[in-house]
Amino acid sequence: MQTDTKGRSGGIAQLFRRRDTRFWERAVAVLLMVASAVLVGVHVPKHIAVSPIDEYMYIDYVAKVSSQGVVRTGEGVSEFARAYLACHNVRNVGGWPETHCNPQSIADPNGFPNRGITSADIYTPAYFAITRVLAQPFVMAGVDLVSAARLTGMFWLALAAVALFYALRRLLIPMMLSASLSLLMVGSSAAFWSNTFISTDAPAMAAGAVALLLALRTAEHRNAVWWLAGAAVLAALLKLQLLLPFAAVAVFFMLQRLSAVRGRPRPVSSFFRDRLVLITVGGVLAAVVAQFVWMVVRSSIAVGDAGALVASASFTPSALADELFRFIPALAEGALDPASTGGGAIIPVGVLTLLVAGGLIGLWGSSRGLSTESNLAVSTILVATVSAPVLAVVSAVLTGQYIALVPRYGLSLLPFALACAGLLFTERRAMRIPFLVVAVLCYCLVLTIPQ
Repeated sequence: MQTDTKGRSGGIAQLFRRRDTRFWERAVAVLLMVASAVLVGVHVPKHIAVSPIDEYMYIDYVAKVSSQGVVRTGEGVSEFARAYLACHNVRNVGGWPETHCNPQSIADPNGFPNRGITSADIYTPAYFAITRVLAQPFVMAGVDLVSAARLTGMFWLALAAVALFYALRRLLIPMMLSASLSLLMVGSSAAFWSNTFISTDAPAMAAGAVALLLALRTAEHRNAVWWLAGAAVLAALLKLQLLLPFAAVAVFFMLQRLSAVRGRPRPVSSFFRDRLVLITVGGVLAAVVAQFVWMVVRSSIAVGDAGALVASASFTPSALADELFRFIPALAEGALDPASTGGGAIIPVGVLTLLVAGGLIGLWGSSRGLSTESNLAVSTILVATVSAPVLAVVSAVLTGQYIALVPRYGLSLLPFALACAGLLFTERRAMRIPFLVVAVLCYCLVLTIPQ
């Protein structure tokens, strides 16, 4: 009788602890959403110039998507976008003098980048349509279209932060450390460039965080693999580079399966019969097919030559080797060198760069072979290392020119790197408060980045 009472009281105490934990998790999730909204809300009104990362082309796509659906290869950029560029200049790289902001100059497309021809035709309308829908409430409230579209970055950033936080909690990383790592992602140079301007990189961190969360859920509930496969296709339709975290998940499940069948008879055949591996890999392949279909559609509706915004570089073996180290450790750098962004970007970029390299290599080196921790680190390192040269080769074959990739193309892998860092520091209780202090400091510094 006494034992039963103790058992019941222990069960009740455990139930209250679970409820208490869920309450604080929800509270942290809300705070991360608020932090995302504040970061974007602070910076967007300060933006005067256009981002040099093709925002001019994206402004054109957002303006057109509600009326014509897609922009076509060879299509001219609208006068609306040309006027915005001419009268607002380009951040960090200079641009047009004030005298260029006149009807005569705006009317002449030849005076604009790429002779006034769009370069955004390579993208499906998915990101721009979502942006236009999310921007509509801001437009109805009196915000101009460009600022309204920029404000939608808060939704992608909030999704990234909350998904990463819950993924870290599924990995049993302590709540304070999970919150700190998620806040470090929100308060980053990458978030400034990707989520406070109109950018196809806006969903990148969200894609990585959602892929990680779905992968962990799939490991517990195998039927969730269909959600993972569907998310991979959607991510690729937003932007091809967003497929990288799903490729990392596929490699992770392969390594997990290899660990499970190691030592058994006929391990190879068992490995390839695994439903989880087959559907995950199938989702990645379906995403590649979806992008191929878009390329066919894009080619069929073209109205002219695409032109070239950037001069082609020499496609040499050394250039290809350089691509191997394009993403690690610089994937959190953002669009430009932090020194040129402003003092508020330097420390956050430095902190994240250390966490990316240290988290991935440290977790791999400190974990036993084919453990879950080792498999997560190895799959991320492998995809980050191999994907850049593969993307460079594919781009060179398809376009006929080689253009060196930039670290921000690997941004969708940042949540995986932060998860590895979290696992590495989980047992270091003394580091939890310092992590939180550094995360808050970095967030505040990014808020100070000037226009």
